[in-house]
Amino acid sequence: MPIARLLSSISLAFLLCLCWAGPQEDLSQAMDRAATKEQVAKALRAHGSALEPADLTSLQARLDSGEDFRAVRDSVPAYLSKNKVRGDYSAGKVEKPSAEAKKILSSPEFRDTGATTTRNWFARSLNRLGEALAGFLENLLRMNAPRNGANVPNLGIGPGLIQGVIILLGVLLLGGLVYFLARWKWAPKAVKKGGGGLLDEDEPDRSADEWLDMADSLESEGKHREAVRCLYLACLVRLDEHKVAAFMRGETNWEHLRRIHASRNRPAGWEFRSATQRFDLVWYGRVVKGSEDSIWFRTFYQDLMTRLQTKAEAA
Repeated sequence: MPIARLLSSISLAFLLCLCWAGPQEDLSQAMDRAATKEQVAKALRAHGSALEPADLTSLQARLDSGEDFRAVRDSVPAYLSKNKVRGDYSAGKVEKPSAEAKKILSSPEFRDTGATTTRNWFARSLNRLGEALAGFLENLLRMNAPRNGANVPNLGIGPGLIQGVIILLGVLLLGGLVYFLARWKWAPKAVKKGGGGLLDEDEPDRSADEWLDMADSLESEGKHREAVRCLYLACLVRLDEHKVAAFMRGETNWEHLRRIHASRNRPAGWEFRSATQRFDLVWYGRVVKGSEDSIWFRTFYQDLMTRLQTKAEAA
């Protein structure tokens, strides 16, 4: 029947509204789902409270500066890990929640000064449309009532039904607006070649020894952040030389990590995640401890070379 289909559509719309208002995914899940720069920025705005304010500002600044969104997205786990190491903080407790709520609601900010009683043209138009649809629904119910001579009761439209219709219209209007904005703004765009990788477009390829020499020079000048980058790149070049995973200058550090850990030629028991996380904090997050960072990466590089040479001799 037409009425059944109409009521079913209204119920479905309200259920969709309730689902849409459900719990939000956390920052880690949002980043896993983010496939564009705009989605990464939206995830940071919606779930940035999971990060330290300084870290959130750093990530947003990197995104606004034109850095490849993949590098920003893939560096979020390192920031979350850093926050976890610092320790969890327990939430405050309110001894009398009901009394505290009454106190807040009695403050001047929650008092109606009378300004809200004047509706703007959009609200009035929406209200009139809701009344018209409610009236149409009432007439439809009357038309389908049994015609056996019995008196049809008055189905007066109350304010509750009108408000319900207005809410439904608002949900449908907002859903349509979000749909068209998503198709227009979040459509896949061409990715610029060479953007967001570990090397700039005009930066030459270097051997591992050349990266090590550059690291030595930078350390002598006190530029430990830049030296860490050279040592990290030296590790990637050595892994390429030993056929563990090819060094791709256009890929991010986290993309290299995934391919390295998936390689069958990776030395047994050796992992690259700790070095990648530390590099991400030093280079992208600018969390620099000085010579301690350079010493850590140089030790890591030497351990990697020992493992690669041992594996090569055993082959």
